[in-house]
Amino acid sequence: MRTTSPPTSPARVKKPSAATVVQNAVPSMQTSTGPASAVSPAETASSAAVACFALAVAFDFVEGLDPEHPWNLHAWLAERMSLEPGARRRFGQSAFRSVRHFSKSLEECLEMLATTLLWCVLLRHLARIAPELRIRLAPTGTS
Repeated sequence: MRTTSPPTSPARVKKPSAATVVQNAVPSMQTSTGPASAVSPAETASSAAVACFALAVAFDFVEGLDPEHPWNLHAWLAERMSLEPGARRRFGQSAFRSVRHFSKSLEECLEMLATTLLWCVLLRHLARIAPELRIRLAPTGTS
């Protein structure tokens, strides 16, 4: 005697959600960190690098302004924070020059941080697309 399974009624079949259908149809939307709406570490690092470069450019802009210019934050800080006595005593120069010096240092640090973040993103991407890539460094004249 032959047995057959009963027909499946439409009420018993569970339909996948729209999000599941889209994620299965487009595999590139799936990430190792979660759903497609999650931000990857590479995107975060890239955005942080761009922000650091933008801040460094802003510091460069302020650095190029005349001390009397109303947008010159160096002059504003030196004047409002009463830095003149401390700058003269510690550094032997005006508060404006001291603030400008530390602003230059901060601007250079921001540029180096941004460059480092971009290098990390690029090297991580290279490691992902070419995992078997080997670089051998040898002294000149030897093989």
